[in-house]
Amino acid sequence: MRKTHLLPLLAIIVLLVAGAATLPARAQSGPNLLENPGFENGHFAQDGIPQITVPNGWRMHWSNREKIFGGEWDTTRPETIVWNIKGAPPGEEFFWKDGAYTMKIFNTWAPLWAAMSQDVEGLQVGRKYRLSVPIYIDVFEDYENGQKIPPERKDMAKVRLGAGPVGATWRDENAIAYSGWWTGDSVNPFYMAYPTFVYDFVATQPNMTVYIEMASAYPFPNNGFFFDLP
Repeated sequence: MRKTHLLPLLAIIVLLVAGAATLPARAQSGPNLLENPGFENGHFAQDGIPQITVPNGWRMHWSNREKIFGGEWDTTRPETIVWNIKGAPPGEEFFWKDGAYTMKIFNTWAPLWAAMSQDVEGLQVGRKYRLSVPIYIDVFEDYENGQKIPPERKDMAKVRLGAGPVGATWRDENAIAYSGWWTGDSVNPFYMAYPTFVYDFVATQPNMTVYIEMASAYPFPNNGFFFDLP
């Protein structure tokens, strides 16, 4: 199973100018440099917190008790699940594109800003790499007649990818090179959809940390994000 993809330029990566883009999901080939990219090889409770379940090889980051993006409400620690499809309610199997596990990060009635990161070794300095992540944006402001109602404002939920030196502080934009935020203003469809987010970056050192970030500054009934890839 493949999920988040980090591949060298001459494999799946074609000769592209580094930058941010979204592409439709498609079959890809080439070596994946990430450990446990499909989330199939075990998981653990990070820092002993049962509500923060993380795939082996990855680390979670989150905002807590902070106002973000000019919002009026404090963030709270989200919940993360490496979810086995055996526990999926009927009709929700689409969150799994392949394999037994998918990753879910969510919060209810509180803003969320979270990230999942991994240190990647053996990069060639000066070479271009691609981080490709399909993310389902499960953010809605109401639930009526069995239907999720997306936020009226398209920019309420946000997704971005990044890469920086190992040891950098999460969200340090002086150290971490980010894609910039994608929202419903730049990606359509965005809410209740599974777009693939793509970020090309140039390795500045042999060992770097890659980041998958998601956020919502409003306390919606659900601020949720899934990612999986066949």
